[in-house]
Amino acid sequence: MASRPCPVPARAACALACAFAAGLASASAGTIRVPSEVPGVQAALDAAAEGDAVLVAPGEYVLAAPLTFRGKRVALRSEEGSAATTLRLGDPLDPQRASVAAFEGGEPPEAVLEGFTLTGGRGTRFGPGHTDSGGGGILCRNGSRPTVIGCLIAGNAARNGGGVLVDRGSAVTLLRSTLRHNQVSGFGGGVLCVGSLAETRLEDLTVEGNVSASGAGLFFLEGARGDVSRCRIEGNLANSVAGGMCCLLGGTPRLSRCVFLGNFAFGAGAVSCETAADNPELVNCLIAGNFAVEGGALQAKGGAAPRLVNCTLASNAATGSAGGVLCAGGTPVLRNTIVLENLPESACGDLAACLTAGPTPFARLGSFEHGRTRTVEIAGVPYELPDFVDDPGDYRPLPGSGAVDAGSSSGAPGEDLDGRERPCGTGVDIGAYELCAVDPPRADFRRGDSNADGKRDISDGVFVLLFLFSGGAAPACFKAADADDSGRLDISDGIFLLSFLFLGTAAPPAPGGACGGDPTPDGLVCEEHAPCEA
Repeated sequence: MASRPCPVPARAACALACAFAAGLASASAGTIRVPSEVPGVQAALDAAAEGDAVLVAPGEYVLAAPLTFRGKRVALRSEEGSAATTLRLGDPLDPQRASVAAFEGGEPPEAVLEGFTLTGGRGTRFGPGHTDSGGGGILCRNGSRPTVIGCLIAGNAARNGGGVLVDRGSAVTLLRSTLRHNQVSGFGGGVLCVGSLAETRLEDLTVEGNVSASGAGLFFLEGARGDVSRCRIEGNLANSVAGGMCCLLGGTPRLSRCVFLGNFAFGAGAVSCETAADNPELVNCLIAGNFAVEGGALQAKGGAAPRLVNCTLASNAATGSAGGVLCAGGTPVLRNTIVLENLPESACGDLAACLTAGPTPFARLGSFEHGRTRTVEIAGVPYELPDFVDDPGDYRPLPGSGAVDAGSSSGAPGEDLDGRERPCGTGVDIGAYELCAVDPPRADFRRGDSNADGKRDISDGVFVLLFLFSGGAAPACFKAADADDSGRLDISDGIFLLSFLFLGTAAPPAPGGACGGDPTPDGLVCEEHAPCEA
């Protein structure tokens, strides 16, 4: 496809965009359509060359073996998203290989799986170790680093990693997806990372109603690292420890702007750190309404030193000791953090600029019926899952409360859980939320229309490049310029938009076809977007 003509101004930036678009077009090897051109998904992947796209029509596709990309840089996408397109594992040819998808050939990040429901997986046995079995929905190993976008991973069962298992030396980029009602007998009902690389990225996930022995939502094991951001971990059940997230033997993820709500375990309703090498960092996180026998919100054992910065721990409960924080041989480090309104109340560790006593600072406490359950069938087996949440509450600080302007600026993040600028007042607020007198304007917009001319074309990519690299005008609506909905504006937005325009890859996320609000709140401002004002 020939590149489109560039506008006269700003020739340097325009030339860069035009050359890039032309390169994309010439590099495109083609699109294979399932089932109109090739009847099976695996057959299409096998036929695809490096850089190809496989586009799958709506429907349910029953598999007899895990889908594999065979190490290739190929994008497998559905035409109409996960609600319309299902990959289901049926009766596997080999019961020891029963994941829905397996990345085992060292696939690069350009190996993309986008817009599917993955269900019916039972996991793969790939070694003799305790954790060398699992990955009901997705297995990632042998140095693979795939990208998974907009998927529903649900109804899978395995020994470990019911939804996703990322094995040693591998990584995954998992974006805008839901992991729901997966079950394991071991570790990580939703996601298990074993020795995963730091480039592992879990972003904009809903992790809900998963079941395991430990770490029902997320589990980071044996030096596993990664960034976890804007994730909601809710209603998960662990029969041993950590309904929300467990770190063991060096699990050191970094979490930002995450919510742990209404999870249950015997020990640590939300987060458990088990050994001296388990030192995750949680920034701008809310931990509320979780329930355990001991350590309703968090427990630190065996010398663990998790670090919490500008977090809020509230409305958690335990039937035994420590409704808030339990120090069982570990010393959590808490900065600018609220630990309040837990039952029984408990705060311990290395605390600085924290709020642990006094009147409630919250706009509205949540309402939780701890102990209430609902029956959900996963892979043919009924489970009693937590059903604690009546009202999730509003844990923003009240004006004049002890949390407002009372925190330390040292090490404080530049935004709060909702993406508001921190500080809003004369000082940093304690807790996950910053009290702002007026929220930033949130106009309706159309994603990808960076220059607000009412259409999406190459000039939008030029506009972003000029702003980023040549001192050009700033977008009136940063959200519209955020073409890939990453929550930040950078060169990847230009690449995403050009790929859409010239290669037929995924369209910018909502609101794309029509004007609307942002369904994935972030810190970007949209003061106005002229084409949508009418």
